[in-house]
Amino acid sequence: MKYEPIIIEHDDGQEADAFQPQSDCGAALFRAGVCSLGVNRLKDRFRGGSSCSNTHLLYAVIDGAVECLFGTETRKVEAGNMYIAPARGPHRVELTSSHCTAVWVHLYQQPQWGFLFESGAHIRPLLVPDELGMVTELLLRAARPETPAGPQLLELYAPILLACLRRELQDLHR
Repeated sequence: MKYEPIIIEHDDGQEADAFQPQSDCGAALFRAGVCSLGVNRLKDRFRGGSSCSNTHLLYAVIDGAVECLFGTETRKVEAGNMYIAPARGPHRVELTSSHCTAVWVHLYQQPQWGFLFESGAHIRPLLVPDELGMVTELLLRAARPETPAGPQLLELYAPILLACLRRELQDLHR
């Protein structure tokens, strides 16, 4: 299987905050299979995705809406819902409204996330959308180099974020 890189196309003015936990301060997330995570604050034109990704994508819409790819068709994902796209398949997100704020997480193909293959690409309601957004924002602030005690804060926030993700996905994991 040949994986394709993620391509992003957008107009100026998009905001994104992201963290790749390969560094020492992100070790707990890295061990849990988190490849990268972030928050998108989108407006105007945005399109991102891959025709065949090597990571699972969780895209939780906190405000606004986007369209996401399901095989050859697209479906609207509105605030309070999460798009789940398993690895080894296409992932695409396009802005459909005037704005969108979303939390996204890319997970490695590791055994603890293997159940995502079985569930297939789908949209599901978030149990606690504000909590996932707040915890991700706190984690991203702690990951900034200028944040005092950033590594210690990351060690505290990482288990909370992982607990939020597990709770959102618990009914898929049998």
